[in-house]
Amino acid sequence: MKTLIATVLALSTLTAFSATIPLLETTDFTDQVVASSYGINEEMGRAWVELSVDTGPQSSDSMTTTDTKIKVPGMSLVGGQVVLAVDGQQVVCANVRPVGIFHYHVAKPTGNCKFVTKTEKKIVDDGFETRRVLTLSVSLVTK
Repeated sequence: MKTLIATVLALSTLTAFSATIPLLETTDFTDQVVASSYGINEEMGRAWVELSVDTGPQSSDSMTTTDTKIKVPGMSLVGGQVVLAVDGQQVVCANVRPVGIFHYHVAKPTGNCKFVTKTEKKIVDDGFETRRVLTLSVSLVTK
């Protein structure tokens, strides 16, 4: 019986740690595909999320994209890692690595933090009438 209780408590603590952080909600998009990455400033110890959303065709050959930097509460650069502090826990979202001939530093995702995109129709009330609008939302989900 004690083993069963210990197992249930252990499983509940593992699933309770997962967190979802909303990053962006927009109606100005043409495709559900969102390019996401981590931006870093090593001198200041800062990290953020960079999102690129397709907003429509600029001409017949190219697409227009909107690039957005988003400051995520609790995200910072600590010891060469992008760390997210959530519910008193530290989650390593990316490791900073030198790449290329000039050793430019980039943040390589670890898989502990995933970007989730979702489209849904939401009801918008403009004060005169209501209408359904297709909305794109992007969230950061930790394991």
